[in-house]
Order: sequence, then structure tokens, then C-alpha cells
Amino acid sequence: MVLRTALLVAFIAMAAPACTIYVQEPGAVASDGSIYLGFHLFSGRKAAGDRESYEVGQKHGAFTSIRLHTDDPVNITEVQVIFADGERFAAPAPGALAGGAWTNPIPLPRGPRPIHSIVIGAKGQSKKLAKIEIYGTR
Repeated sequence: MVLRTALLVAFIAMAAPACTIYVQEPGAVASDGSIYLGFHLFSGRKAAGDRESYEVGQKHGAFTSIRLHTDDPVNITEVQVIFADGERFAAPAPGALAGGAWTNPIPLPRGPRPIHSIVIGAKGQSKKLAKIEIYGTR
């Protein structure tokens, strides 16, 4: 019984770190001055990919552009920004991104504006989940 319990604890101790995802608190300022807005995980298993909404809110202020960062290869098919006033902006989708890559800044129309949410459509290019993070620039 003791050996079985010890083996179970050892297995859990080895498996748990493999599931850890390190994130920042939304609203945190990155080293380049951009504001971290959140992340979602995208799978490569669905034929059509995933579509996720990042709820931003006015509490983080107004932004002039956004950037996306991914930790694994991903194909981004949609980037839609919904502003606090309800206006929608369909940004050009950056397409395929390599693991660890950043998009170029995506300028938002009509100057600094608060963002309600951002919708991303994407599909991971591997069997692992790809994490896409969004950063805003003031």
C-alpha cells in the first residue's frame, strides 16, 4: 500500500509540471511598454480551427494598436476588434506564425480607443495547444 501511494505521488509530481501554463495578469506592462491583454489556447485538431473572444474592457484604457504572440506554430485566420462604442474593425489576419513569433503591430482606426473585446480565429499547426497572447499599445 505504501509503495503504491509513493508511486502515485511520484507520477503526479512528474506529470503536473507538464500541464503548467505561465501567464501574466491582464493589464500588466511588458518590458517594451505594451499592455498584456490575455491569452487563449488554440488546438490543431479541429478541421475549422477555433474562434475565441478576449474580453478586454475599458479598465485597461485606450489603444492605438495590438500585437499577437504565439508560443507554437499557428495559422491566424481572423482578427476582429470590437470597440467600447460598439464599432467593429476587421483587421487583416496575419496568416501563419512560427512558434515564438510576433505579428507586426496592427494599427487600430481613429486613434487611441478603448476596446471591448477582440475575437481571434486560429488553428494550431501541431498536436500541441498553441497559446496566443494579445498585447495593446497606447
